[in-house]
Amino acid sequence: MSGEMVPTKKKEENSKFHTNFFWSSIYETLPHGVDNEQPNYLNTLLLMKSNSFHKPSNKNAKLLLKELKKLERFFGREETPKGKKWLSRCLDLDILWWEDFHTVDEELTLPHPRFMNRNFVITPLSEILSRSQKITKIDDPKWSIN
Repeated sequence: MSGEMVPTKKKEENSKFHTNFFWSSIYETLPHGVDNEQPNYLNTLLLMKSNSFHKPSNKNAKLLLKELKKLERFFGREETPKGKKWLSRCLDLDILWWEDFHTVDEELTLPHPRFMNRNFVITPLSEILSRSQKITKIDDPKWSIN
Protein backbone atom coordinates (compact mmCIF):
# COMPACT_ATOMS: atom_id res chain seq x y z
CA MET A 1 0.00 0.00 0.00
CA SER A 2 1.35 3.42 -0.90
CA GLY A 3 1.61 6.35 1.49
CA GLU A 4 -1.48 8.12 0.12
CA MET A 5 -4.55 8.38 2.31
CA VAL A 6 -7.85 6.96 1.17
CA PRO A 7 -10.67 9.37 2.05
CA THR A 8 -13.41 7.97 4.22
CA LYS A 9 -17.06 8.23 3.25
CA LYS A 10 -17.64 10.82 5.99
CA LYS A 11 -14.76 12.98 4.75
CA GLU A 12 -16.10 12.83 1.19
CA GLU A 13 -19.54 13.93 2.39
CA ASN A 14 -18.03 16.88 4.26
CA SER A 15 -16.17 18.02 1.17
CA LYS A 16 -19.27 17.73 -1.03
CA PHE A 17 -21.62 19.86 1.06
CA HIS A 18 -20.75 22.98 2.94
CA THR A 19 -22.54 26.00 4.34
CA ASN A 20 -20.95 29.25 5.45
CA PHE A 21 -22.77 31.61 7.79
CA PHE A 22 -21.82 35.28 7.93
CA TRP A 23 -23.44 37.26 10.79
CA SER A 24 -23.38 41.01 11.14
CA SER A 25 -23.18 42.91 14.40
CA ILE A 26 -26.45 43.84 16.09
CA TYR A 27 -27.73 47.35 15.33
CA GLU A 28 -30.33 49.30 17.28
CA THR A 29 -32.69 51.42 15.20
CA LEU A 30 -35.73 53.57 15.77
CA PRO A 31 -39.05 52.17 14.50
CA HIS A 32 -39.71 53.49 11.01
CA GLY A 33 -43.06 54.04 9.31
CA VAL A 34 -45.19 52.99 12.30
CA ASP A 35 -48.28 54.69 13.71
CA ASN A 36 -48.17 53.29 17.24
CA GLU A 37 -45.40 53.77 19.79
CA GLN A 38 -42.90 50.93 19.73
CA PRO A 39 -39.57 50.15 21.37
CA ASN A 40 -36.37 50.43 19.34
CA TYR A 41 -35.59 47.50 17.07
CA LEU A 42 -32.53 45.27 17.17
CA ASN A 43 -31.41 44.27 13.69
CA THR A 44 -28.88 41.79 12.40
CA LEU A 45 -28.30 40.14 9.07
CA LEU A 46 -27.29 36.59 8.23
CA LEU A 47 -25.78 35.81 4.85
CA MET A 48 -25.67 32.12 4.04
CA LYS A 49 -23.68 30.53 1.26
CA SER A 50 -24.26 26.85 0.71
CA ASN A 51 -24.03 24.24 -1.97
CA SER A 52 -26.53 22.03 -0.13
CA PHE A 53 -29.62 24.20 -0.61
CA HIS A 54 -32.19 23.33 -3.18
CA LYS A 55 -32.20 25.49 -6.28
CA PRO A 56 -34.20 28.67 -5.78
CA SER A 57 -37.81 28.36 -6.90
CA ASN A 58 -41.16 29.71 -5.80
CA LYS A 59 -41.93 26.41 -4.05
CA ASN A 60 -38.57 26.25 -2.22
CA ALA A 61 -38.69 29.91 -1.20
CA LYS A 62 -42.16 29.44 0.28
CA LEU A 63 -41.01 26.33 2.14
CA LEU A 64 -38.11 28.32 3.61
CA LEU A 65 -40.46 31.18 4.53
CA LYS A 66 -42.79 28.70 6.24
CA GLU A 67 -39.87 27.44 8.39
CA LEU A 68 -38.89 31.01 9.28
CA LYS A 69 -42.48 31.73 10.36
CA LYS A 70 -42.39 28.61 12.58
CA LEU A 71 -39.26 30.00 14.26
CA GLU A 72 -40.96 33.35 14.81
CA ARG A 73 -43.91 31.63 16.53
CA PHE A 74 -41.56 29.44 18.59
CA PHE A 75 -39.93 32.58 19.96
CA GLY A 76 -43.28 34.17 20.83
CA ARG A 77 -44.33 36.18 17.82
CA GLU A 78 -48.09 36.49 17.57
CA GLU A 79 -49.85 36.44 14.21
CA THR A 80 -50.33 39.90 12.72
CA PRO A 81 -54.01 40.70 12.24
CA LYS A 82 -55.12 40.96 8.59
CA GLY A 83 -54.70 44.46 7.21
CA LYS A 84 -52.22 45.52 9.91
CA LYS A 85 -48.57 46.18 9.15
CA TRP A 86 -45.51 47.03 11.16
CA LEU A 87 -46.88 46.19 14.59
CA SER A 88 -44.43 45.64 17.42
CA ARG A 89 -43.07 42.08 17.35
CA CYS A 90 -40.45 40.09 19.20
CA LEU A 91 -38.95 38.57 16.05
CA ASP A 92 -39.22 39.26 12.33
CA LEU A 93 -37.35 36.99 9.92
CA ASP A 94 -37.25 37.89 6.23
CA ILE A 95 -35.70 36.47 3.10
CA LEU A 96 -34.11 39.41 1.31
CA TRP A 97 -32.89 37.65 -1.81
CA TRP A 98 -31.91 34.24 -3.06
CA GLU A 99 -29.30 34.19 -5.81
CA ASP A 100 -30.85 35.67 -8.96
CA PHE A 101 -34.36 34.33 -8.25
CA HIS A 102 -37.31 36.69 -8.71
CA THR A 103 -40.92 36.11 -7.67
CA VAL A 104 -43.88 38.33 -6.87
CA ASP A 105 -47.14 37.20 -5.30
CA GLU A 106 -49.25 38.01 -2.23
CA GLU A 107 -47.20 35.72 0.04
CA LEU A 108 -43.63 36.45 -1.02
CA THR A 109 -41.69 38.92 -3.14
CA LEU A 110 -38.03 38.26 -3.92
CA PRO A 111 -35.83 40.12 -3.88
CA HIS A 112 -37.44 41.96 -0.98
CA PRO A 113 -38.90 45.09 -2.62
CA ARG A 114 -37.54 47.65 -0.13
CA PHE A 115 -34.35 46.17 1.30
CA MET A 116 -32.07 48.51 -0.68
CA ASN A 117 -33.81 51.52 0.88
CA ARG A 118 -33.35 50.42 4.47
CA ASN A 119 -30.23 51.35 6.41
CA PHE A 120 -30.93 48.58 8.93
CA VAL A 121 -30.31 46.14 6.06
CA ILE A 122 -27.63 47.98 4.08
CA THR A 123 -25.38 48.74 7.07
CA PRO A 124 -25.14 45.12 8.34
CA LEU A 125 -24.84 43.85 4.76
CA SER A 126 -21.95 46.21 4.01
CA GLU A 127 -20.28 45.09 7.24
CA ILE A 128 -20.46 41.43 6.18
CA LEU A 129 -19.33 42.06 2.61
CA SER A 130 -16.46 44.31 3.67
CA ARG A 131 -14.91 41.49 5.72
CA SER A 132 -14.01 39.57 2.59
CA GLN A 133 -13.45 42.43 0.18
CA LYS A 134 -10.10 44.17 0.14
CA ILE A 135 -10.57 47.89 -0.34
CA THR A 136 -7.60 50.14 -1.02
CA LYS A 137 -7.77 53.89 -0.83
CA ILE A 138 -6.23 55.58 -3.85
CA ASP A 139 -4.21 58.58 -2.76
CA ASP A 140 -3.36 60.10 -6.13
CA PRO A 141 -3.84 63.84 -6.84
CA LYS A 142 -5.38 63.11 -10.26
CA TRP A 143 -8.33 61.43 -8.48
CA SER A 144 -8.85 64.00 -5.73
CA ILE A 145 -11.81 66.34 -5.69
CA ASN A 146 -11.06 69.87 -4.55
